[in-house]
Amino acid sequence: MMAMPFVAVIFGWPAVIVSVLLTLAGIGATRWGFVLAGAVLGTPFLLYLFLTPRFQWVALLVAVLYFASAGAVAHRGRAIALALTAPFVALAAFVAWLVINQSAG
Repeated sequence: MMAMPFVAVIFGWPAVIVSVLLTLAGIGATRWGFVLAGAVLGTPFLLYLFLTPRFQWVALLVAVLYFASAGAVAHRGRAIALALTAPFVALAAFVAWLVINQSAG
């Protein structure tokens, strides 16, 4: 079994988790700046996926939607912001599932 590099663990998954938590807190508090900060924090993860052939265009679309969620919060569209955030959460969960299953097999 090959272990993940320490840098990938520290700057990858913790950043994704903090990104989601910051975004959800921003949506809950109607603070678009928090949502924007969450999207910026999640950008390296999406850039990494953009460089892979499997997720290239999906990551680009998810990034656009994730940043658009900050605009939705700015215009008091909390439900729309949640809908725009959902693809990032789903993609991160799917990639986490792939990583866990790759390590298990």
